[in-house]
Amino acid sequence: MAEEEIENPVVAEVSKKLTYEGAGNISDLTKNDFLELNGLLAKVYGENCVKKVKEVCDEQLSKNKINSTALYIAGMIALKDRSLDNSNLVYLVDLFEKYHKESLVEYICDEIIDIDPENKFALKKLAEFYKNANDNRVWALYEKIVKIDYEEADIAKILAERYESQGNTNTAIEYYKKSLPRFINANNMSAVKEVWTKLVSLIPEDLDFFLQIQKRIAKTLNVLKSASLMQELYMYYKNTAKWNTAIEILKIILNIDSKDSWAKKEIVECFREKYADHSRLEDYIRSSDLESSFRDIFEAISDFEKHIAFDAKSFVYHPTWKVGVIRKVQGDQLTINFGKKHGIHEMSLEMAVKSLQPLPKNHIWVLKATKKPEVLAEKVKKDIPWTLKTIIKSFGNRCDDKRIKQELVG
Repeated sequence: MAEEEIENPVVAEVSKKLTYEGAGNISDLTKNDFLELNGLLAKVYGENCVKKVKEVCDEQLSKNKINSTALYIAGMIALKDRSLDNSNLVYLVDLFEKYHKESLVEYICDEIIDIDPENKFALKKLAEFYKNANDNRVWALYEKIVKIDYEEADIAKILAERYESQGNTNTAIEYYKKSLPRFINANNMSAVKEVWTKLVSLIPEDLDFFLQIQKRIAKTLNVLKSASLMQELYMYYKNTAKWNTAIEILKIILNIDSKDSWAKKEIVECFREKYADHSRLEDYIRSSDLESSFRDIFEAISDFEKHIAFDAKSFVYHPTWKVGVIRKVQGDQLTINFGKKHGIHEMSLEMAVKSLQPLPKNHIWVLKATKKPEVLAEKVKKDIPWTLKTIIKSFGNRCDDKRIKQELVG
């Protein structure tokens, strides 16, 4: 086989080149040396002797691991063959860095990217080179790296900070959002908190995003720390008097730690603000033991919410009488109008709590009962996102296709 290789002039030329260089004086190498090797590689592919040349290079590397010619030729052959093993080129670049041959690092990385545009190693090395050289081309590389490397968090954050400093808030948010789950996967809690805080300041209304991230933090990092982060988001909704959302966030925190005294105190405060005009607010806070330390907090919340819901002008649902509106509350007696078909009913508050389901004003059943059918039908047809959101929200965000279809045709 050796004789056959010698007979091939290209294989012979490669062998001579490898032997001539030997261990090689890396400090003397220039870009022109690699331009010559590229020409030699073109001959190798033109003569269809790639396999033989690779064997010659591998044999040489078994004797001398820092033979730059063998590393380059074998590495480029592996790259062009889409091999997952880029170790020869990686080692060559490391050697050039060791010998401070930055221009050759740039050249080799460019060559790799020219063949494999999504090669993470070359992209990151080239980006590092550009960064050290204060070359603005680094930013385009950073964007490409973030796009193809789903684990890269630091660069995503760097891009976010750059765009934010330029006043491009929307793009900054996009990169902050990309970095956050990546930091979670990397178990970098300090970075998670930093980016979370930044996003709370930028997009506090994107509640679904924060709820999804909180679940990931709880599952991957630390459930108690996820609750601590939710406190930041809660403060925005409290300060903007959006009591329903503030209360839901506090419930999430209490689900994580039902003994959290801060959250228990805050939820009572929120209830007082939300139901400030309710005639029996303090009575229900007291009777449900909402401020006590001995009763299960969710039992107390459930008891309070059931009672507070039964106030004049509130809507309720009965399995037989359907949707009704409370006309009057006098003491513990409620007067409820269930419409022309089922009329007026009176019942005690205790009976109402047991037999009626309180309904918010935007519940799909309330809308069906209070709006003209043709008006509601027109709204449903014209605004499909609103329709789906309304139905899904009406059933606690747990609504399947069958339920949606039933509400649309029923």
